[in-house]
Amino acid sequence: MKTEDGNEATQAILESATRIASAEGLAGITVRGVASAAKVAPSAVIYYFQTVGGLLSAVHRHVAGMLETWRERTLQALDDPSTRLLSAEALSVAALSSLIAEQGLQVILQQDLHRAAMRKTVTLADPPMAAIRARERFWQRLLECHRLSPEQVRVRAMVAEGLLPFVLLDRVHLRQTALIAAVMRRLELRLSRRPVDAVRADPVLVREARAPEMPRGKRLLVEAAIRVIGQEGLSQLTHRKVAAEAGLSLASTTYFYASKDALIDDAFFQMQHVAVNSVISADRPRNQFLSSILLDEAGEERWEMAAMTELNRAAIRSARHDGLARTLRQVRGVDGMRWLRAHGHATADHLDGILWSAATTVLGEEALCLPPSERRAFLDQETVRILEALFGAECAT
Repeated sequence: MKTEDGNEATQAILESATRIASAEGLAGITVRGVASAAKVAPSAVIYYFQTVGGLLSAVHRHVAGMLETWRERTLQALDDPSTRLLSAEALSVAALSSLIAEQGLQVILQQDLHRAAMRKTVTLADPPMAAIRARERFWQRLLECHRLSPEQVRVRAMVAEGLLPFVLLDRVHLRQTALIAAVMRRLELRLSRRPVDAVRADPVLVREARAPEMPRGKRLLVEAAIRVIGQEGLSQLTHRKVAAEAGLSLASTTYFYASKDALIDDAFFQMQHVAVNSVISADRPRNQFLSSILLDEAGEERWEMAAMTELNRAAIRSARHDGLARTLRQVRGVDGMRWLRAHGHATADHLDGILWSAATTVLGEEALCLPPSERRAFLDQETVRILEALFGAECAT
């Protein structure tokens, strides 16, 4: 990127690109679209950033700076003697609520850029792990007055950061804040080994999801849709692409699925079964829970899990997917609850499942920053540590 002159133009381009990518995802970035939003000629975007990839790399640095500015401003605001009256739980709720309200979409954008870098579709100047370490330092500084152990700070940070994409599925601020408070209260009780009052779950949420029964052609289309979503993102899903991926005619695709939304719904429930239910019901050691769900035999992320992440992002960003967002909010944590109950923690409820899901979301993010050959061992080791920290040694062994 050239920055010797034209600073106003480069800043306008960066800010416009960041707004578009935050709202629409990486697929929303085009040279012409960014130029129009920044009120510059398309040639200016090419002159200063050369390519869309160069622009996205600059956006990554810009977003990292925005998040660091937020962190410093937050810590300065809490640099007051009265802050010592606040518990670690209260500070965590306040910080996460503020982060979601002010920078939630930028956090999601940063994670999307990291995933693109891991797929080698974008080259970033700073590795994804640098962002993970930056946010760890923030939580350490936020909670340092409470003299917590490094393990306790790490677990709190993981739950908070992992909770963010789940909370953003709800557009009602009041419910967002209430959920954050409930999860952080449960986290505090679990870490301190104090008794909890189980949350009553709707029975429809706790039953085992079943693989949808469907004709062969329909099943091939659903499996093809999962691959397209996982590889290219939900925005790239079209009837024509799904037909080509499935090796079927376009007419067959539109016969089974007149709308993309119906196809997305079936794809979601198929992923839920393949990626999670088969692992929960399988006879595997407890420490292999997360690695079995997240990774294939080569240590790469399973397409089903990549597609689940893409669906979550789409539901966050667009009201068109509010139905999907409601479904994701309902099922989030249910599989974790079922797994915890099946593996030694009989009192686990839906709130515990959300707690466990949030922590393992961050574990998965960290693992994907490592070389594929190191991911499984990392996940198996860290799964035990987090299980023990949250639910005790009897659940981790």
